[in-house]
Amino acid sequence: MAPPDIEALVMRATLIGGHRYTDDHQVFWRGLPIGRIMKQQYTPLGKPNWWFGVSLYGRPQLARDIGMCRNFAEAKARFNETWTSIRAALTDEDIARARAHAGEVEQRFGRLYR
Repeated sequence: MAPPDIEALVMRATLIGGHRYTDDHQVFWRGLPIGRIMKQQYTPLGKPNWWFGVSLYGRPQLARDIGMCRNFAEAKARFNETWTSIRAALTDEDIARARAHAGEVEQRFGRLYR
C-alpha cells in the first residue's frame, strides 16, 4: 500500500452553526485551512458563479489568489494551480507560523472547521 500523499488537498463541506453547506467547501493542506471554494448566490445568468480563494495566515492574499469560475471543476483546478504556486515559495517558518495561528484560533474559539 502506498503511503498517504502529504501534499494532497482535502475539501470538506463548510459547517456553520451546525448546518452543512454542500456548495461551500473549506480546503485543507496537512490539516491546515488554506482556503475556500464556494458557489455564489444571485449571480446573473451566464456569468461565472463559483468563487475560490487561497489564503494562509502571515502571507498577503494577492489578486491572483482569488477568482471566479464557470463551474466547480474549474474552481478546483484554479485553486490547485494557485496553491501549487504558493506552496513552492513557502518556508518551514511560514508553515509553522500559520499552524501556530490556527492553534491559537482553535484555543480561543474552538475548532472552526470540521
